[in-house]
Amino acid sequence: MPRELQATTMKKGDVLCYTSGIYSAIKWQDKKDVAVLSTIHRGRICDTGKIDRKTKGVVKKPEAVIE
Repeated sequence: MPRELQATTMKKGDVLCYTSGIYSAIKWQDKKDVAVLSTIHRGRICDTGKIDRKTKGVVKKPEAVIE
């Protein structure tokens, strides 16, 4: 994983994505840090179809986390 992803502090719902060639390193902040290394996904954000109880907004996650 890139050092930039490990060194950053994020708020809940934030997403960082670094791409190099066919590799994508994705970091997403939920309750804890979620880091994904993928050759298929490119860090696209998708709706989950769920509603957040606190904000009443649609919950969004990176495609790599949903799949």
